Amino acid sequence: MLNDAFRLIRLFHNKTQRELADKLDISISYLSELEAGNRRINFEIISKYSEVFNIPASSLLLFSEHLESGKITEKMRVAMAKKITNILNWVAEKGELDSDRKKEAR
Repeated sequence: MLNDAFRLIRLFHNKTQRELADKLDISISYLSELEAGNRRINFEIISKYSEVFNIPASSLLLFSEHLESGKITEKMRVAMAKKITNILNWVAEKGELDSDRKKEAR
């Protein structure tokens, strides 16, 4: 879920993978692997995202699936993270549709 959130945050801010990789000081292929969920996201990357997008690291950790589990609050945290991810997906899709409409109007 954290990888989806990171991809959606990048899209929300209209950043390409190249632009973000440069800001994070990582390779594009590494960023691509992070966003695809093929690499584990460590706290160093979370801290860099926090700085680049001015988002508290604690807010980003909301999307982490590997926090203390087994509590009712864990279920609630996961449910909230899924809802937020769905909202970010909707915003990203809406932005893509709006962008396509603007291109068609030209």
